[in-house]
Amino acid sequence: MKKVFSSLLVMLMLFASVPAYAQDIMVVIDEQEQSYDQNPVIDNGRTLVPIRGIF
Repeated sequence: MKKVFSSLLVMLMLFASVPAYAQDIMVVIDEQEQSYDQNPVIDNGRTLVPIRGIF
């Protein structure tokens, strides 16, 4: 029973973080779609964009 529970827990933890990285995040500045060397990431409900790419 412990093995089943721990297996389910591990699977849940692995798949819990996938949607944040699986989404295609589109950044638009002055009606122009931006592209960066590193992809933007959603972390704790916030979108993180590489600053170097913006400036």
